Amino acid sequence: MTCTWVMMIFQPFVSCYFIAWSKLSSCVETILRVLMLFMLLFHYMQTGKMPKALEVVQMMEDSGVPQNRLTYTMLINGYVLKDDSANGFKVFEAMMKARLKPDAITYNVLISAFCKNKQIDRALGLLSKMEKEGLKPTPESFTIIMDAFVKSGDLQMALKMINDMRKAGCPPSRVTYNVLINGLMQEGKVC
Repeated sequence: MTCTWVMMIFQPFVSCYFIAWSKLSSCVETILRVLMLFMLLFHYMQTGKMPKALEVVQMMEDSGVPQNRLTYTMLINGYVLKDDSANGFKVFEAMMKARLKPDAITYNVLISAFCKNKQIDRALGLLSKMEKEGLKPTPESFTIIMDAFVKSGDLQMALKMINDMRKAGCPPSRVTYNVLINGLMQEGKVC
């Protein structure tokens, strides 16, 4: 008799618990599926298997996972790592068509692509575009360009980037100073 009474009191709570659990379980499954797809995308991007990465993106779309800034940035980065900047820029254009705003990480990937292709002036243009769009460049944004100047033998421009960083309110990082020291050592100005 006591059990029946206890069950009558707790029945609504138990029912709510099972309904909530089934909804939560469904949410957890979706989250895990999305995480798995992003991990696969990251793996294929890092290993340069871009056709496989594109298959994962298609699987994401088929599963109802919308494209977002991270997806596009990962694809752009994958192409840049494979020295296929042309396709990386096509993905960037598709990102812009989808009306997704790039963030500093996306811009850093593109800046890196321009610097790898010895197009430092275009990298500087992206840095300027970032600032015009209200995005604060990161220390990495400046350091990538600074490193390109060092590698091209233009230490003066690399040193100028430190001043540009400070003017932009972006403190140089340890990596920034290492790039400069390497440049100074190459010029024989530091023993």
